[in-house]
Amino acid sequence: SLEAIFLSCFVLISQNRQAAKDKIRSDIEYEINIKAELEIAHLHEKVDHLHAEILERLAALERAGRATRA
Repeated sequence: SLEAIFLSCFVLISQNRQAAKDKIRSDIEYEINIKAELEIAHLHEKVDHLHAEILERLAALERAGRATRA
């Protein structure tokens, strides 16, 4: 019947709109994930740098301790 045709058209239009919204949401989530991954990599670099700096300071303290004992 005509009513069923209109109803099916509305359902298809609604599904297409939802699919478009889902694609946009998916694209935004992808961009956010990429940014988060870059930020995490940057934080890893900072932590590695701090770790190396701490090891250097510890080695300097050990050298200074040996020099004062000798």
